Amino acid sequence: MSKTPLHRKGRTPVRLRLAISATAVLAASCGGSTDALESSSSGSDDVGTSDAVALKITEEGNAGALAVGQRDGTFETALEPVGGTVEWVPSLGAFTANLEAMVAGEITVTGGAISPAVGALSKGIDYKIVGVAPGGLVAAGIVAAPGSGITDIEGLKGKRVAVNPAGKGEYLLLKALKDEGIPFDEVERVPIQPAEAAAAFQGGQVDAWSTFGNFYVEAVANGGTVLAKEADLDADDHYVIVAKGSDVEKNPTAFRTFIDSYAALIEEGHTDPEAFQNVFETTGPRAAEGERLAAAIASTKAAPVIRIPTQDDLDSIDRVVELFAEAGVIPSKVAAEDIVYDLGDGTASS
Repeated sequence: MSKTPLHRKGRTPVRLRLAISATAVLAASCGGSTDALESSSSGSDDVGTSDAVALKITEEGNAGALAVGQRDGTFETALEPVGGTVEWVPSLGAFTANLEAMVAGEITVTGGAISPAVGALSKGIDYKIVGVAPGGLVAAGIVAAPGSGITDIEGLKGKRVAVNPAGKGEYLLLKALKDEGIPFDEVERVPIQPAEAAAAFQGGQVDAWSTFGNFYVEAVANGGTVLAKEADLDADDHYVIVAKGSDVEKNPTAFRTFIDSYAALIEEGHTDPEAFQNVFETTGPRAAEGERLAAAIASTKAAPVIRIPTQDDLDSIDRVVELFAEAGVIPSKVAAEDIVYDLGDGTASS
């Protein structure tokens, strides 16, 4: 693990910058007046409300911006002035796998793709999209199993493909099939969460796997053949942050501060991606090395910066909804405006 400090000479330390930013956001949203501050603390609907709220955030793992923020207490520092606290919650590895804990209130802030958010929010759960990182993942796509003989998307006809249901894996497969003009029902989608899909992929129970992140990296490293990468599919399934709607209503400023803090860390990762790897463990099964480490560094360096959703992002969400509705993944369409919470200066313009 690189020991290069995030706080370089001549630059304001990231934690201090975020704390200053949080205070500025609060002051700006309240108009900078004592009356506004008093009004917000009394429970008004003003964006500057300072009602106490706990952000129960899923852990990112051993690498990435969230992991660095967790280790360094970055979010705690930024959120304290605006009435926010942080609790870190172990993640089950995919948005859809975390859904039960989200419904139970054990998770109130988590990340994932637009697709699983659409799948979940179309069912009416109390969550809203509050941030979007536009752009496809460096490590995501459809991989044929070793020995399957499949070399392209056309070769998936009549085959079994593992997908996380109503999630990124299913979206990428549907997008690839639609682009190739292949009817959805000519390929069998096997609904299985990524952790279990890894064994099915290696054991030959499926012919291919549509997946993302470390699961994709491992599938390729273990001899899989890449049939399509997300970056080549003109995909709309961007990374999003979702948060419990009632908590966002209680203190929008805390969530805006979280998004701003997250964005600043991602930008730090662009300039020093090595420092964002092996954050908690430098040895052992969670530590990356060799090809895995190189892929993780490349992903961090190219990671899209999280932002408040714009009109372009709403259009992307609507296109994901259209595809899922066409394929019967969701029972009915849901409007992007109904599942996005505008924290300000976002959806008004692109």
